[in-house]
Amino acid sequence: MKRDIKKLNVLTIVLLLLFVSCEQTGIVPDLNVEPDQELTLKAAKVKASAISYSIVEAVPISDLCGSLPTTTFIAGQNYEAGSVQIANSKTKLYIAISMNEGWELDCTHIYIGTFDGIPFNNGGNLQTGNFPVSTCFKKGTDQVIYEFNKLDFPSQVTILVHGEVSGISSETAWAFGTAFPDASRWGWYIDYTMKDCYVPPPPR
Repeated sequence: MKRDIKKLNVLTIVLLLLFVSCEQTGIVPDLNVEPDQELTLKAAKVKASAISYSIVEAVPISDLCGSLPTTTFIAGQNYEAGSVQIANSKTKLYIAISMNEGWELDCTHIYIGTFDGIPFNNGGNLQTGNFPVSTCFKKGTDQVIYEFNKLDFPSQVTILVHGEVSGISSETAWAFGTAFPDASRWGWYIDYTMKDCYVPPPPR
């Protein structure tokens, strides 16, 4: 598993990704973060994965081709603990998680692949421990941005973003999307289609 941690400015990428979403969808998100907050990581441990990724803190806005509207990061089925943004550039796929005030991100478990490949047990429960990306963070972490190689995936993927968070209480959290009607436990998945970058025609 190749994992690089690039020390840049985390808040910049969250603002940039959400800015692109606002421009394209007209949705204005509430970040609820302070400008001097910094990402702190402890050694990230990936259990089993064929997915190469990095944790980054900045991406040029000009690189982004498109994104989905921001979705809510729901903790304990009742709390709006943060937000999740998915976007891509010509060569990269990004997943940005931003926690609301009073909430911290302890660990994340992310699945990217086909719908049929989502790991369930025999009882129909989602097996988040078998998601290919699993990362834990230092206390106080409230934002993180994952960068994946876009060419590692087909043009249409199913994404699940699960987290362990701390706030009013310690809870599990899911990025809101489409529910699993046959699953015994709560959770959602998001279907994402890679956006093509606009290439202006040559001058006439």
